[in-house]
Amino acid sequence: MDGKLNLFGIELEFLNSQLARISPNVYLQALVIFLGFCVIAEIVTLILGSVVLRLAKKTKTELDDRLVRKTKNPISLLFIFLGIKIAVMHISIQNALGIFVARINTLFIIISLIYVG
Repeated sequence: MDGKLNLFGIELEFLNSQLARISPNVYLQALVIFLGFCVIAEIVTLILGSVVLRLAKKTKTELDDRLVRKTKNPISLLFIFLGIKIAVMHISIQNALGIFVARINTLFIIISLIYVG
């Protein structure tokens, strides 16, 4: 990846330029990417916890209320694991440790998707 952020093969030039403005250090840029996904995870958790749960409580059944409460944390973890994966990809770690971290992280993403689904 050579320190350039790609998503599904599309280089995200705007994000790359903003990351370069923060620091030329790719490790610091990866940390910013990870922290950004942590913020996104928190925002999604707040939205699910307040807005969506409030809408679910207006229905007659209890099933949707429980579904929102049960999926809130796995969806949050999904964003955190996705942030780790993209941050590691941004650093372009090609050694055995980087490959191991990427595979374990992919496993956690799959488990989170299965749990939510």
